Amino acid sequence: MTVSLLPMSPLLGFWTLASGWMLLWGLAGALPLLIHLLSRRTRSATNWAAMEFLYAAVRKNARRLRLEQWLLLAVRTLAVLLIALAWADPSTSWLPSRLPVARTAGQTHTLIVLDGSYSMLATSGRQRRWDRAQQLARQLVARGVPGDGFSVLLMANPPRAVVADVAFDRTDVQQEISNLAPTQGGATLVATLSEAERIVREVSIRNPRLEHHRVCFFTDLGRNTWQEALSPECRRRTRELASRASLVLINVADQDLANVAVANLGSGGDGGVVGDRVSFEVVLESAGPNPAGAMRVELLVDDNRVAERSVNLVADGRTAVTFSHVWESAGEHVVTARVGSDALELDNTRFLSAPVRAAWHVLCVEGEQDAAKYLALALAPETDGRGRIRVERAAESSLVERKLSDFDCVWLCNVGRFGREETNLLYRYVAGGGALVIAPGDQTQPDNYNRELGGEASGKRLLPARLESISGNRPYRFDPGEYTHPILDPFRGHERSGLLTAPTWRFFQLKPYNSSARVALRFQGESPAIIEESIGRGVCVLLATSVSLSSSDPATQPPTLWTALPSWPSFPPLVHSITQFAAGGRQQSRNLTVGQSIVMNELPDVPLDFVTVSAPDEPAARTPVRTEGTDRTCVFSDTERTGIYRAQFGDDSGSTQLFAVNLDTAESDLSRFDPERLPSQWRETPPEETSDRRNSAPRDRWPLFRLLLAGVLALLLSETVLAWKLGGSPG
Repeated sequence: MTVSLLPMSPLLGFWTLASGWMLLWGLAGALPLLIHLLSRRTRSATNWAAMEFLYAAVRKNARRLRLEQWLLLAVRTLAVLLIALAWADPSTSWLPSRLPVARTAGQTHTLIVLDGSYSMLATSGRQRRWDRAQQLARQLVARGVPGDGFSVLLMANPPRAVVADVAFDRTDVQQEISNLAPTQGGATLVATLSEAERIVREVSIRNPRLEHHRVCFFTDLGRNTWQEALSPECRRRTRELASRASLVLINVADQDLANVAVANLGSGGDGGVVGDRVSFEVVLESAGPNPAGAMRVELLVDDNRVAERSVNLVADGRTAVTFSHVWESAGEHVVTARVGSDALELDNTRFLSAPVRAAWHVLCVEGEQDAAKYLALALAPETDGRGRIRVERAAESSLVERKLSDFDCVWLCNVGRFGREETNLLYRYVAGGGALVIAPGDQTQPDNYNRELGGEASGKRLLPARLESISGNRPYRFDPGEYTHPILDPFRGHERSGLLTAPTWRFFQLKPYNSSARVALRFQGESPAIIEESIGRGVCVLLATSVSLSSSDPATQPPTLWTALPSWPSFPPLVHSITQFAAGGRQQSRNLTVGQSIVMNELPDVPLDFVTVSAPDEPAARTPVRTEGTDRTCVFSDTERTGIYRAQFGDDSGSTQLFAVNLDTAESDLSRFDPERLPSQWRETPPEETSDRRNSAPRDRWPLFRLLLAGVLALLLSETVLAWKLGGSPG
């Protein structure tokens, strides 16, 4: 039985009796009084002259003798009461910190939560925030007494229980803390609070003697993570955890730090083919209390420095710098952008996987004869097959026989309808990183398109927009707006290239499915002409009109052409730009952020049971190949570190693919969240207190039974001395 007593005086603190029933032995304190009363003799009066003088002397000293007897009786009674109170095992949560009193063993469970977001890798002075957190956590464990239990939780996304059950060996717990490393991602506070509440609840059930629980967060209070503390869900989770344990916050960041991160590295233009000049845009993001000033930026290709530039940065802003490079050889290339040293080194480098081809391979599927004639001619005017784009034309009926992963882009030209098998084939191709461009025409059945490609039948949507009715009763011309979409880059500054004058008489009204679909080009009157959307790892581009001069409206006499665009001078640069924009999705599938899975669909046409993937600073791992019909896929999910991942197909002589995994730079802002804004359940503790052995846990108890037994011994010695000096005897 445990009894808590709230005293009248705050100086006594909050008392707890581990064995409240033992207080019943306090009734034994009445025994000395009972013995005293029973030992009193009945006296009879006898007149005797000599006794008269003795009686007068006794009356003279009666008050002193009575006080001596009551003093002996009080000492004996108090000794019995103190023994009963000591058996009740009392403890208190308040004593002057200077008293060298040991804490109650075996009553406290401490859950240590270490912030594992990569902002903890920032260096202040000579020590990283993470190293300081580990040091303070180990000191906290060292302060424990035998019987105290510990658990360890890494605050990440998702959080990871390192010591999920309670551990009582302090050396083992300290070793687990030392072996931990922060992640290269962020952290989620809500999920961490939920996991902490689960651990505390289960520990309290399995170990009921651990009556007191506390959760100690070692963190830098990074704004990106702790801003979540203000959300309603986080406040609810905080209340639930605080109902089971006290919440302690140890802030290991002593100041806000300035930091510069390479936030993005992307390629533009016609990159991807040998001989192309490609532009690389490096975006630098600065954050912190002071302007970053000048910063040197390097661009490396295959570890060789190809360019270097000094740029002036502004505080709390983004700065873009552009480099250019000419691809000299086909194959797998790695582009690296790098800046100088600062408080956080991890985000100073960013990688780009850039597979370079000898030529783009494009498949044009025709729904009728010559539906892709003008498209193929515009993409590949060379007749010797040595151009930068190589086109293969195929009939609609042969689509399911094609291995689409061999092509960088697939055009569907005036295809009438699609079956379920064709839809699944196209969806897997695009979701895996392929590029699909759809150009309808007079053969197109919009209901079939919306049902199959629009996902109304299977839920697998490919179309960026729904095909509505056919419009057109006059010539329509394009409205490029401000030329903001990348597809229109070739026409920016070249208004007389013919894009604005190409007439269109018939087109489908396009209704975007959601806001993620972007309109690249419109007709005058705001009706979309080209819409694109990312589908999985790939891109689908939908045109509203045909790319052939054979599509016409037979309802008019003579039949009205859908569009004259294929005969216009703006047609070749437009379809080139559409193809290269869509095919850029393949490069996007090679460049990921930490935690995203590497999906490999472009497997060589040889028997493969597994792919060997080498992660940065890790041994190679064999990843199995999954086969579904004629499609083969390999998925590697262990992408928790930044750098270049190499996928080897077959033995050492087999082909390879390179994948770049980079940081999500949200954690690169090293500014701190104000702890004053945290819910009231949190108690911030200065870091230095974790190493002070005089400071106890928020709900630790000091045992008093040793003091009580010492008091009993003192009373017994006092009773013996008093009885000897006063000449008293029991009774």
